[in-house]
Amino acid sequence: MRKEILWLVFILHAAVSAFPQKPDHFGPFRVVCLNPSTPVKDQYKTNTCWSFSVVSFLESELLRKLKDTFDLSEMYFVRNVYEKKAEKYFRMHGTISLSGGGVLNDVMDAVPAVGVVPEQAYPAGRTGGSLQDHTLLDKTVKSFMETLVNDQVAFTDTAWKGRFSALLDDWLGEVPDHFSWKRHYFTPFAFRDSLGIEPSHYIELTSFLHHPWYSEFPIEVPDNWNWASAWNVPLDELEQTVRHALSYGYTIAWAADISEPGFDWKNGMAYLSGEPVPAYAGQSAGAQDESCDKISLPSQEPFVNQLFRQKEFDRYATTDDHAMHIIGMAEDSTGRVWYITKNSWGTRGTKFNGYLLVSGPYFRAKTISILMPKEAMLDELKRKLHLTK
Repeated sequence: MRKEILWLVFILHAAVSAFPQKPDHFGPFRVVCLNPSTPVKDQYKTNTCWSFSVVSFLESELLRKLKDTFDLSEMYFVRNVYEKKAEKYFRMHGTISLSGGGVLNDVMDAVPAVGVVPEQAYPAGRTGGSLQDHTLLDKTVKSFMETLVNDQVAFTDTAWKGRFSALLDDWLGEVPDHFSWKRHYFTPFAFRDSLGIEPSHYIELTSFLHHPWYSEFPIEVPDNWNWASAWNVPLDELEQTVRHALSYGYTIAWAADISEPGFDWKNGMAYLSGEPVPAYAGQSAGAQDESCDKISLPSQEPFVNQLFRQKEFDRYATTDDHAMHIIGMAEDSTGRVWYITKNSWGTRGTKFNGYLLVSGPYFRAKTISILMPKEAMLDELKRKLHLTK
């Protein structure tokens, strides 16, 4: 078995045909660190940023550990999560959220159950074209499950799971039991094991006052359908461990609010500001204007402490809107730190070809949670969480 795994790794290494893609420059920002990442993708009209961000994060992990580029399938996890979410919706009598949305832990929870496949084995765009539009799929899923829960006749139908799976087959494609990769066959589990992806090596962190420090709790946001838990740490320690990880070549999956007026996708920045600026959070990449104005950096942002952050969350000003992938840090002319962030809205209509710069105050105020390697954490924080190396 060990020889087989080593041979699979060799074949996978030899199969690499893509290379990391990064913007050539970030305008007035000086790059402090920019860690390996794969090309920007476009989730288009789907609510699947949670899968795109974590898959991008895993691809960076493979770049860091194996020094090779892999293109993993986002829709493979979307398919699995849809089935699990429907089951939970049924068991909870239709009282939980049922949509295409999810949280960072959804991918990590799926990996042990279904493995991992490359994009070529389960590609996006099954319904025509290279981009996914799940608008009608989401409505169809919701209608199917609402009927099941509310109709007493349908409720006695024990074969609903098979019909629901067939519905997903029509929209997303049948799940492969095995697939060919460079003239060799893999199962999703063999592919996962050959890549060395182990979910227990990663941790989700958050920071809120309404739960004890250094304890786990399920973050109270609608898309956390599976009640996945995150570790609660003070805000300063959260940001310190993120900067430490980025400085040592790691990357971070990031869930955050993007409803702020300072989330300026067109100009590639996110910052806290009371003044309205162009925001493109609700538009697909294909609908955005390709012309980008000259960047104007904010002169001042509010200081964000733990109480400021909590008040924003408690009054619903910070909500679980989007997930992205933080791959580095930069500084502006005044020395303020900004986080280089890879989005999943394609490369058109934005200053930095699919990337944006997130200010420190914005990160501190608007982060819902982060996902990172345990080994990248500060040792002191690992001790406080009683994590073994």
